[in-house]
Amino acid sequence: MLFVTIFALFGDDFRLAVFTKSADDGFSASMIVCLILFCFEIILAFITKPEYRFSFFFWLDVLSTVSLIFDINWIWNLIQSKASSTLVQSTQIARASRASRAGTRAARIIRVIRVIRLIRIVKLYKLAQARLKKNKASLVRSDVTCRGTAEIHPMNLTKNIAESEQIPEDSISQDFESFGDYKPENENQIKESSTINRKMTSYRRSITVGDKKFDLPQESKVGKKLSELTTMRVIIVVLIMILILPFFNINMYREIDSYVMGLDLIDKFIDDQSKFNFFFNEYIEQHKKDSLPLIYLEVTNKLKWNSSINPDNLRDVEVNIITLDAEDTYEYFSFAIYDLSSQTSMQAGINMIKTFFICLVLTIGSVMFSKDTNEIVLEPLENMIRTVKNISKNPLKAVQEEEQNAVIREEAFEKSDDKNCKKNMILETEILEMLIIKIGALMALGFGEAGSEIIAKNMQQSKGDVDPLMPGKQQLCIFGFTDIRQFPDVTEVLEQDIMIYVNEIALIVHNSVDECLGTTNRNLGDIFLLVWKFPDSVISKDKYKAKTLIISHPYVAQYADLALISYIKIISEINRNKTILKYNENQSILKKLPNFKVKMGFGMHFGWGIEGTIGSEYKIDASYLSPHVNLASRLCAATKQYGVWMLISEYIHNLLSLKMRNLTRRVDRCTFKGSAEPMDIFTIDLNVDNLESYTPRIIDHEKNKKRARVAKRISRDELHKDLWSGVYKSVRKLKEENDLMQMVSDRSVKFYDAFEQALADYLNGQWEIAREGFVKALKLRENDGPCLNMINYIDEYGGVAPVTWPGYRKLLEK
Repeated sequence: MLFVTIFALFGDDFRLAVFTKSADDGFSASMIVCLILFCFEIILAFITKPEYRFSFFFWLDVLSTVSLIFDINWIWNLIQSKASSTLVQSTQIARASRASRAGTRAARIIRVIRVIRLIRIVKLYKLAQARLKKNKASLVRSDVTCRGTAEIHPMNLTKNIAESEQIPEDSISQDFESFGDYKPENENQIKESSTINRKMTSYRRSITVGDKKFDLPQESKVGKKLSELTTMRVIIVVLIMILILPFFNINMYREIDSYVMGLDLIDKFIDDQSKFNFFFNEYIEQHKKDSLPLIYLEVTNKLKWNSSINPDNLRDVEVNIITLDAEDTYEYFSFAIYDLSSQTSMQAGINMIKTFFICLVLTIGSVMFSKDTNEIVLEPLENMIRTVKNISKNPLKAVQEEEQNAVIREEAFEKSDDKNCKKNMILETEILEMLIIKIGALMALGFGEAGSEIIAKNMQQSKGDVDPLMPGKQQLCIFGFTDIRQFPDVTEVLEQDIMIYVNEIALIVHNSVDECLGTTNRNLGDIFLLVWKFPDSVISKDKYKAKTLIISHPYVAQYADLALISYIKIISEINRNKTILKYNENQSILKKLPNFKVKMGFGMHFGWGIEGTIGSEYKIDASYLSPHVNLASRLCAATKQYGVWMLISEYIHNLLSLKMRNLTRRVDRCTFKGSAEPMDIFTIDLNVDNLESYTPRIIDHEKNKKRARVAKRISRDELHKDLWSGVYKSVRKLKEENDLMQMVSDRSVKFYDAFEQALADYLNGQWEIAREGFVKALKLRENDGPCLNMINYIDEYGGVAPVTWPGYRKLLEK
């Protein structure tokens, strides 16, 4: 339709400017085709777009299409009642002259009406804008990067964010599910999900660039309405000016023509032959060489003259018939015909320039009218709507991406030469936009990864009701519990400062877990629940069997290794970080607890858990419920009994890579309260005595804190991508960080062989031999917690295994 619109605008003027009368029929046929196409377009839009029916643009389209009728030469001739016979027959000259003058005035009016077709240029402009937005959307994340942010210290923040999305959606470690994917568990949820999907269809259009898919930013209803009103007002103002101004020109109502004076002299001396001949010849000589030359002159029944140009070969608009206001009954009747083809051609060219100029005015006017509105109101509003939609799909990921994009924009602005372009005054729309992002960030922090689906479901509902309770969902996870030792006593000493104490430890726990691709699910004062959720792509989905991990997948072992390494990092930090070490020298604490040191216990187990909301409409928490979560908690509690930093179940041990397994030591086989299935439990021996302390760098500026968070998140995404592709092995993290390597390097082969042999004798019921073995191992490593625990346990039974010894110990404490 682009070429059809251009032809409708310029075709008639191009015909007059370039072609002769013989081409008129071809142009008329082409204009009929345009008329049919425009009518078909209007009918289709009328049927498919309810908002278009009888709207402002509908009536403008109708008027502009109707105006095409006057460009069809056959119809215009009928309207003017032009006969097809020879123009120069004298019996028709008077009527032709009067019709010509009337037709000229009508043509001027019609030419003004034709300007309404220019609204189709506005349509083309709006279409071009939509396509431009689509092209920009495909590069929306990398667009800002191109504005001078080639290097961002310290983590190269200007890497195209989309690159991190090359991993399959279901493998993203911090999300593990497709962005905004909601899987209903029952029939009611299926119906509700179907309703939500229908309502969200218009917001989920996307484009594909290469092998990547991006959501397109959609125009808001407010933006669309305001844009239409602005365009409508611009069109009305321009059209009123164009339609009204020609009526203030005197040529619209009266023709001033000096040619009439010559004819008047000829008629005045028609009875005096000599004077008649003189004025007749003089009239010819004066006008046949003009820019608009005389081509025919006749006094009926007396004398006539014609040039080599035949008036019948010219169009009606290319001839000017000059007559005196005489009746047909006069005996003599004078008239002259002038060739206006050069003037008509020039006028057609000028008309094309005028049409182009009006198009330019319409476009510039529309841009100028809407520019400030777009920048100040619409863009912030549509950014807010886009942010809310992203939050409704996945709150955690949406907030993180918004923060990441904000950092990139800040870096781009700082590197820009035009730093004075930013206004000091922050508008309300900007404040509201930042507020929405903050609300989303608070929701994501409050609910965590487990609560993302709750937020998404409620935000996707069109009604204002909030339904925080929803059915749970089974997930396969690594569950970790960690607690702070001697917490009640420390609370009594520190009182209100206990919050600082807990939060300083929490920061270390959260940082280490996040760096190792896990998430913190619950903070319960001195206890933290940590979760590493496996993506669906490494889970067997056989509906006839319980969900199981695909153990052969290389990602599984590396992911489990990282979970265990996070524990080692936390232990390293609380024994190196001076922010924590200062409590070891707190005199108030030492007075109550001599030889006090900040210590923590860690338990880790793998299994299924039900992810969902716990609570009521008054207060909810998004967390996990299952026996496996409880087992992780009991493993954590058992570390006190065994005198070790951490205990991990055999299910975790089976997931680890071979190199990581070699760092572990089996310390017992037992059952826990609530579980009748015995399992081996393992620990990793860590030497923290020789760690070198350090003072952490304090980030005191909020902007720098945000950039540090984004840099860390990018590093995390890169780690996950490398882990998934097999480029990176988790055990390398121990080698890359000297303090971690130092903690696990003290490994005596004799000690481990002696302990393992003693443990085997103990499990086989040969407790006397086992006790001697544990004593022997204890000499190789003084104060070893598991050795002391085993010796004490054996001594409780008099050094002899009970007759009913099942080969494992029952731990009944919570």
